[in-house]
Amino acid sequence: MHIFEGERFSFLHSLQVVVETFTTTGFGLDVPWTSPEMDTFVIIMDLTEVILIFMALSVLIFPLLEDWGRFIGI
Repeated sequence: MHIFEGERFSFLHSLQVVVETFTTTGFGLDVPWTSPEMDTFVIIMDLTEVILIFMALSVLIFPLLEDWGRFIGI
């Protein structure tokens, strides 16, 4: 981005964008936070969301699929 647009972002902000890409939580309109604390906070929130989603899947969806499998005789 620095080469093509002349803008520089910190490593932490770049990491935030990568985490948002991998966790599919969106880019928050790619807001350029001005403090490393905010970048870190957003990264932690994104990773926490993904962890909570996988925990919810194991508690809600998987038992439902097991019951459905027994219902259809698998």
